[in-house]
Amino acid sequence: MSKWGVRMAQQVQGTTLHDTENIRLIRQALTAQQEDLQLLCTYAEYCIGVQHVGIDDDEVVAFKENVAKIEARQQKRYDEIDTLLHDTFRDLRKEKTTDDRIYRCAKDARQTEAGLRTLRLFLTDIIDMLSNRTLKRNRAVDRLGYFEKRSADVEAQIMLVQEKATMLANR
Repeated sequence: MSKWGVRMAQQVQGTTLHDTENIRLIRQALTAQQEDLQLLCTYAEYCIGVQHVGIDDDEVVAFKENVAKIEARQQKRYDEIDTLLHDTFRDLRKEKTTDDRIYRCAKDARQTEAGLRTLRLFLTDIIDMLSNRTLKRNRAVDRLGYFEKRSADVEAQIMLVQEKATMLANR
């Protein structure tokens, strides 16, 4: 069987090896997003507990270091997802494939990454506001309320996209 015939047979069976790799990348990104979300929520819960007394300078430094690590991981994931989107869009445009499900799933994964990025930025603001070196604590309560509401939304989005990715993997 020719190379083209093998590829067509793979596509008829459901997914190609390339598709499987793309789905794996999306699933890994979503798992990492969920882990980072849990860490951010843990920090937010701590901030809720100390919102009236503030955060010591040593804790502020430790939190900011950990949030910087999350930011680095987010940037790496965002770049990987962006590359995947670019490649799958190019394949769609050049008609190498007509199935846009991986593209749509990657787009959803990037959207959840953007939501997670917003939460990280809000948490950074909250940490700054609760620092013992600042007196701007009045907005921290509002930010914490937004964080709680939005984190639940982001978690639900991650779970939905994970379900889509699982369905893609099992097609």
